[in-house]
Amino acid sequence: MLGIVGIGIGYVAFRLFPPGYYLPHEKPVLILPIPPEYDSEANINPMGEKIYHPGPGNGHCGIDFGFKGLTEKVPYIASMDGRVSQMRFYPFRDAWIDENTVVISWNVVDVIIVNGIYQTVYSEMDADSLPATIRVGARIKQGDLVGYGNMTGGVVPGTFFEMIHWEFGSVSPIIDRFCPLTYFTEESRLRIEAIWAQTDNPEMKAQYPLICNGWYEGKAEK
Repeated sequence: MLGIVGIGIGYVAFRLFPPGYYLPHEKPVLILPIPPEYDSEANINPMGEKIYHPGPGNGHCGIDFGFKGLTEKVPYIASMDGRVSQMRFYPFRDAWIDENTVVISWNVVDVIIVNGIYQTVYSEMDADSLPATIRVGARIKQGDLVGYGNMTGGVVPGTFFEMIHWEFGSVSPIIDRFCPLTYFTEESRLRIEAIWAQTDNPEMKAQYPLICNGWYEGKAEK
């Protein structure tokens, strides 16, 4: 019995404090999870904001990429190489709220891609259009299709709204998420800064020019 308990404690310690994090290792270089041709239509909800994510926690734990007035689904691509470690399916998810609109995402899936001690999370994608190549254990290359956004009716008839919640961080819930800015390629960093500059949500823009706010401002590996 003590041996089983010891193994259990060791596994939990390994998950919370992965040894690779504290040893020399290669850090990933990320790209944005959206193709460049969709940048002009994109808005973001920055990391760490507490306007839509109030409470005692650290605020919004990732970056949302949202699109209004669409007539087609936006493809989302892998920000780094890795392996699909988890897929979580939900009949619906939280309301996404801006200053004028409340939207519910129906039949969604979260996909988590792991590479060593790092992971990227692609949340609230459309489960009905999930590519057959995305399955637990599948190997993914940077730039591969991960899925499509979950579209819902827009204000203008015949158009749609969609979003994806994207995160980057450690596989350890203790170490948690990182601000991705110092991990992006120079091209991707410039792209997300341009998307943030064109974002038209006045509430969110009160935090401009910071993309990572509050507890997440500058949060990366030491």
